[in-house]
Amino acid sequence: MKSGLLKVRREYRGFAVFVVLMVIFRSALADWNVVPTGSMKPTIIEGDRILVNKLAYDFKVPPYSHLALQVRGSRAR
Repeated sequence: MKSGLLKVRREYRGFAVFVVLMVIFRSALADWNVVPTGSMKPTIIEGDRILVNKLAYDFKVPPYSHLALQVRGSRAR
């Protein structure tokens, strides 16, 4: 039983590494999207696949993310 499990694990190790690397690639480096409409005609046609470079956006945190909203009391009207 164990030898069969080890054999299956060895066989699919390459595939598992490929899947993990593909998930990392698509989530952090680049992604592809299918164009749903013809709004960009004639340069981009419906059904075209576009590769999006996510590194162009850097890994910056938005400048407003450090702000905390605090209630300091009610205003007199």
